[in-house]
Amino acid sequence: MNPSGFPTTAAHEVLSKPEHFLPILARSLREDVVFFSQDNQGRITYLNDACETVLGVPRAVLLERSFSEFLTDSPSNESFRLTNWISSTEYVPTKQQCELEFEPGKPIQVECWIVPVLHHGIMVGTTGILRNLSESNLLNLSPDEQKRLLEKAASLTAVERQVVELVVDGQMNKRIAAQLGVALRTIESRRSRAMAKLGVNSLSQLVQHWIQIRRLEGSR
Repeated sequence: MNPSGFPTTAAHEVLSKPEHFLPILARSLREDVVFFSQDNQGRITYLNDACETVLGVPRAVLLERSFSEFLTDSPSNESFRLTNWISSTEYVPTKQQCELEFEPGKPIQVECWIVPVLHHGIMVGTTGILRNLSESNLLNLSPDEQKRLLEKAASLTAVERQVVELVVDGQMNKRIAAQLGVALRTIESRRSRAMAKLGVNSLSQLVQHWIQIRRLEGSR
């Protein structure tokens, strides 16, 4: 263990590729769940592709930083602040809820399950999953609201819907363009038109609405 607190190279490999460390969990993740790991100082070492769509913030903004930096002043965060994840030496999942704010004035409620990671008997960090609970605001829609949401989805063209599906699944615009064999500007245009038709103005709103649309369409 490095005295400065950062794990050894071997331990860092474990934390930087937790999908290899916990393959069953990684394969079971849905598009609305973030898979992450942190070193023993709480610095984020890994985030899966769903990070941007679930949290509405680029992965590069969070890597090597701590979720605690984004905690709001909400009293609901006190328990999260008092929990010392790194002090545990047992492989026991811990569930917590907290409020994070990545954009000023736009706090989100999240739920996370965290487990300690041991490397040769030494605590090197934690790994876990995180879910955005803010989307639950869309779950209690009236029948009329559900109808309007489905009508908005139906107004999308086939190519616009294709782009939205790929975005919500965690794909970046450049990758989508390469996958579909079209220009990046074309993907950006289709995504922009789709967001306008759905009445959303941010990536996180797009994801939240589309997840709800998927559920509504799946229940018909």
